Amino acid sequence: MRTNTVASIAILLIGSLLFSLAYCIFERRWRLLGVPIFSFLGLVLLFALPFKDLLAGFAVYQGDPSWIVRFEPQMAFASLIITIAAIPLSFLIPMWRDARQKKSS
Repeated sequence: MRTNTVASIAILLIGSLLFSLAYCIFERRWRLLGVPIFSFLGLVLLFALPFKDLLAGFAVYQGDPSWIVRFEPQMAFASLIITIAAIPLSFLIPMWRDARQKKSS
């Protein structure tokens, strides 16, 4: 990845981490603690993963390609399905949790 892109994503993730962590601490909204956790995870992955190998674009390989190149369409499709499934689940899980708490009390 280009340096400008990495720097922009890093600044965005650091800002998200700081603001969401401050909000969780000062407002005592511990249910939203996933936002700073995933911001930190994204920041770690941004610098830990070899994006030049993962996101190389089109390439012609002599010999056997790596597993990333070989299964890139399947990984992209699986991540699309997981993302689509995560959006409604992020709304439904708190509703189910609240309904279960109301039922038990």
